[in-house]
Amino acid sequence: MSGKIDVRRTAFFGVMLALALVLSFVEHHLPSPGMPGIKLGLANVVALLLLYRTGFSGALTVNVLRIVVANLLFGSAASMLYGLAGGISAVLCMALLYRLPRLSAVGVSAAGGIVHNIAQLVCAAAVTESFAVFAYAPVLLISGTLCGVITGFCAAGTIRALPNSRKEVKKEK
Repeated sequence: MSGKIDVRRTAFFGVMLALALVLSFVEHHLPSPGMPGIKLGLANVVALLLLYRTGFSGALTVNVLRIVVANLLFGSAASMLYGLAGGISAVLCMALLYRLPRLSAVGVSAAGGIVHNIAQLVCAAAVTESFAVFAYAPVLLISGTLCGVITGFCAAGTIRALPNSRKEVKKEK
């Protein structure tokens, strides 16, 4: 039995989880743009960083833990459900796309923002047993794209600045 724990890896993921929680906390206290469900997605910078630096499992694990802990601290069961639906879907999408050589971190992030909002709409339709929530889709798709681009630029800059990234990030134009 190899019960050996990689202390450096555990500490790294602990720091990344703490950073994602701080970003979630900050975002929770930012003023709302006046429309429900629209957030910048600051913690997605950490998810992207982990995806490019450690791969899918690290990004998914930290993202799920962040969503659960953040909602236990300052959310609700409903926001946790929607957050998990969106967060897991977004990381899955981004994990598939980041391997494409022509797609930058900004493009990967924008796609993640779109998929995040689609997953939340599907979750809302299932919870409310109504397709009426899809009337809000255009607003969420536009905001998901814009917020994904913003967080993508933040993540790309961070990834480029850190040594030993798994994949080089293309320079944004």
